[in-house]
Amino acid sequence: LMYVSVWRPEEPAKKEDYILFRNIQKYCLKNNIKLTILGCKIALAKKEENFYRENFKNIKYEFLKKTPNRDTYGLVDACKILISVDSTLGYESASRGNKVCFFCIRGKKFPFNSLQFGWPLKFNSSGKFWTDSKSYEEFERIIKGANSIKSKEYKKIIYKIISFDEENKTLNKWINDVI
Repeated sequence: LMYVSVWRPEEPAKKEDYILFRNIQKYCLKNNIKLTILGCKIALAKKEENFYRENFKNIKYEFLKKTPNRDTYGLVDACKILISVDSTLGYESASRGNKVCFFCIRGKKFPFNSLQFGWPLKFNSSGKFWTDSKSYEEFERIIKGANSIKSKEYKKIIYKIISFDEENKTLNKWINDVI
């Protein structure tokens, strides 16, 4: 289980973040799982790590700080389940076919409405691997849903939002057509 950090020193964590942290901890304890936290700040990695140390005292976890040479895509490709709140990396990982659980819990009103799953497309508030609910029961359902969804069904949903084009063939074709 890997959590994609969205920590920002200039922006205090929201109450929803702390609720998600409690849900992650409860799930990890209940299932004897070690969490991996994927850091997002190079220059402030120590402060970011301290933030998570304060919030994940009760479970085994590993903090992977961001460095210039970290193989971020290799890390997300290797994990079984990725947890994302509203991280671009979450969508990028999903486009690569990786199982990502989206917890779109930061609000439904402007400006947070753009953080809803699949925005600007319209999806139900919860699905097999996403939700806007903060409850532990829903958290557990989403993790189980991501574990059980067939790859073909998963990609069918994700590719409505974002698709993976490793060599940017679509963009290159578009540029060549314009030039």
